[in-house]
Amino acid sequence: MIKKLADFHALPPRAKRLWVAAAWLLLVIRFAVAFVPFPMLRALIAKCHILQSLRRPVNPDLLDEIAWAVKSAARWVPVRGTCLVQALAGQILCACWGQSGTLCIGVAKNRRGAFEAHAWLVTSEGETIIGQVAGLKHFVPLHGLWKGNGSQEP
Repeated sequence: MIKKLADFHALPPRAKRLWVAAAWLLLVIRFAVAFVPFPMLRALIAKCHILQSLRRPVNPDLLDEIAWAVKSAARWVPVRGTCLVQALAGQILCACWGQSGTLCIGVAKNRRGAFEAHAWLVTSEGETIIGQVAGLKHFVPLHGLWKGNGSQEP
């Protein structure tokens, strides 16, 4: 535990801020997913996208740091952070830092024929930064969750 604290202390300031923000968002979103109706959650997240007016040029290093912060914090947050929770946290962090992140939710049939769902976050360049799993290409994205025009962005 001491080594982990020392490692955290050695991080650059931006990485520390991202990690703390990711941990906080993971907690809040986990409880929101459990207790807030999805349409209301969508509306709250859409308000975060007002920050995208601050959009800056794509910064691959920042996107990597956001992905790292979410994945790392998810291992330490005391509640189970599903792929949806992690992708939503990443999407909000991207918006706060002026980067574009599109939430994708898809379904696929597993080997037993049962449906599985998965959520992941994609950059404007089409790179999956959160939710990359083996067989991701088999998930069929559900369109129209956010807008009537088929876009999944709020």
